[in-house]
Amino acid sequence: MIILDLRKEKMMKIKNKLLLIMLIATICLIAISCINVVSAKTEVTEDYTLEADSTEAIVVKSGSNVTINLNGYDLTVDGDAITIEKGATAIIKGEGSVVNSTQGAIVNLGGTVTVESGTYNSTKWYTVKNLGEMVIKGGVFTQGTNNTGNASLIANGWYDGLKTGNANDRNVQVPTGSEPVAILTIDGGTFTQYTTTSTIKSDDWSKTTINSGEFTSVNGTLIQATGDVEVFGGKYKGFCDISLFYGNGSEGYEATRLNISGGDFDAKYIIRTCTTGTLTITGGTFKNLINVQDSTDKKDYSKTITGGTYNYDVKDELASGYSTYKTTSGYEVAKTGEISIESNEIIISKGSIKDLGISVTNNLEKYLTISSSDDSIVSVKDNKITANQVGKATITATLANGMTKEVSVVVYEIIAEENTDEDNYTEQVVNEIVEQIISGEEIDGLTSEQKEAIETAIKNGEKLVVNVASDVVDSKKVAEDALKVESIIKDNAKIAGYYNIDIIIKDDQGTEITKLSQLNKAIQITVPIPEGISEVEEGYTRKYTVVRVHDGVAEELETIYNEDGTLTFSSDKYSTYAITYIDTLNDNAKEDNIENPVTGDNIIIYVTLLSIATLGMLISTRVRNKN
Repeated sequence: MIILDLRKEKMMKIKNKLLLIMLIATICLIAISCINVVSAKTEVTEDYTLEADSTEAIVVKSGSNVTINLNGYDLTVDGDAITIEKGATAIIKGEGSVVNSTQGAIVNLGGTVTVESGTYNSTKWYTVKNLGEMVIKGGVFTQGTNNTGNASLIANGWYDGLKTGNANDRNVQVPTGSEPVAILTIDGGTFTQYTTTSTIKSDDWSKTTINSGEFTSVNGTLIQATGDVEVFGGKYKGFCDISLFYGNGSEGYEATRLNISGGDFDAKYIIRTCTTGTLTITGGTFKNLINVQDSTDKKDYSKTITGGTYNYDVKDELASGYSTYKTTSGYEVAKTGEISIESNEIIISKGSIKDLGISVTNNLEKYLTISSSDDSIVSVKDNKITANQVGKATITATLANGMTKEVSVVVYEIIAEENTDEDNYTEQVVNEIVEQIISGEEIDGLTSEQKEAIETAIKNGEKLVVNVASDVVDSKKVAEDALKVESIIKDNAKIAGYYNIDIIIKDDQGTEITKLSQLNKAIQITVPIPEGISEVEEGYTRKYTVVRVHDGVAEELETIYNEDGTLTFSSDKYSTYAITYIDTLNDNAKEDNIENPVTGDNIIIYVTLLSIATLGMLISTRVRNKN
């Protein structure tokens, strides 16, 4: 019995030892399993697609060229989530996928990376760290509100310059030379940062190019330009400022350049500087600015602003030779322009349209406005003026930078009275003469006094009335001209009367301004046939001819007889005119032996002939009786 009890006790001890060993082994397995949750990783050398939510970090090995498809699943890692080694190439995509990490969601240690889509977040560190070449085409990048490391959202380049072994740079060797090595291009995506640092940080040995995307800094800086940053587009909403120049040049490489040529910015300041840097702005829209730079910061930087649109007048911040132009969208910056005008005075006839001759240098036409002091007299459209009514107005050309030029405009009108031609040709001819006077041309037959009188009336903006005055005059008053007329008319022609014809220019009140004795073109003139001349006898045809005497020279003019008893002829010279006529026996009257019309003189002849015939008959009768 004692032997059996000893055996039973020994078996119990062995069993307990086995149970203890199994317990220890289980605990070790559990511990090992827990360790694997933290440090497990998947090394990728070919295309990789998530098939489920994962906690394993992804490492793209050097020399690989792969596509990582997050496939709509979540990748949650305590540490760096996706790492691309030097010499590796990777495309990362996955609509609806979320990458959460306590360190970097994407860490590029010197490879070539393209991010097409996905959502990326870090709770303690940079969401993206780039030390190679990276292109972001899309995706959502954020830190949420729980980033305890107060880190920037996107970090491009080396953090500590010449220092090595820095955890912020994952111990990657600091470059040498003067060219950037970390190259980041952003072509799209949404970037939201809640810390007091930067949304985009371009650090040492970096070149960052932003073409598109939406960027928001809730508590910090939108862009930190310690390296070289170029902004061509995108939308930016900042808590404080747009860019921060950082560093003092002692870390080996600091370009500290920010070039902005496009983009829509909403922030209090464009820059804040700690030491030195270079700012160049050639475009972009800036709203809600308080100032270009926070006045409490240092101003040890080079600034060249030659473009952009601003919510306030930044004229004091501009490069030499540039101005601000006030528009409906704000103050636009462009080269300083000059307004040029062909003439500061324009004289134009009513109803005419004329080029203003106003131009502006440096292609600044869109900033030029042209207005009239009185649209009812002169209206303006497309750099042309239309003369609406007689009077004076001032045309003002204004550049949006405040520069102005003025042009005075005089509108005149020339009308012809009803006793001139029906087609208003007289108006046209006189208008042409006036235009010649205005342009300073020499006009034959017009004295300097006549030109001056017309020019004065025109410049006063008057309505000029043209009247063709035809007055009957006694031959004795034009005796010399009458002799000239008689010397060229036919022997049987008779003179019906004389006219003195003048072209008279009057104002609209009827006051004579001047008389014109000659025009540059002939106009039609109509005059009534003088009263008191005999009527045309039956069987005869009368032909009228107008004879003009001008400067001692008499000449017959082609004349038209009108049924209303008037005569029409054309002439470009005005002085003495004679109306002559000739009566001619018609051919059918000659056949009827009608040689002459019966007049007072012919009756006497007929009576004499009749008396002679009667006397002959009496003598003949007496001779017969005697026989």
